[in-house]
Amino acid sequence: MRWIGRVGLGVACALGALPPLAAQDRSLRAAAELTGVTAGMASACGLDAKPVLHAFRDLMDRKQVQGAARRRLVRLVSTASDRGYATQREPGAMSCAEVKVELGRATRRLRKAR
Repeated sequence: MRWIGRVGLGVACALGALPPLAAQDRSLRAAAELTGVTAGMASACGLDAKPVLHAFRDLMDRKQVQGAARRRLVRLVSTASDRGYATQREPGAMSCAEVKVELGRATRRLRKAR
């Protein structure tokens, strides 16, 4: 009977029903993207990005993300930060005042995240 459970899980995954770990992984990747882009934009404006970076680190600690998974998320933050920095340097980017507001919002969201 055990194979039925495995087949059921395989079918559920194929149909788009994600197991809880995959959903958590997706939310952590989104948080890493938010952190990185926000930190990059803040850096381009000469703002201190440490609060948002620390909030993300604390989120990973709360979720007990360790080892390879943590390293992957840190790389994702770094890549997104480079993208945010480059985007902020483009004409028509957000004003630095708006970036400062977004920096605070992102930090608060990460601190509240479970």
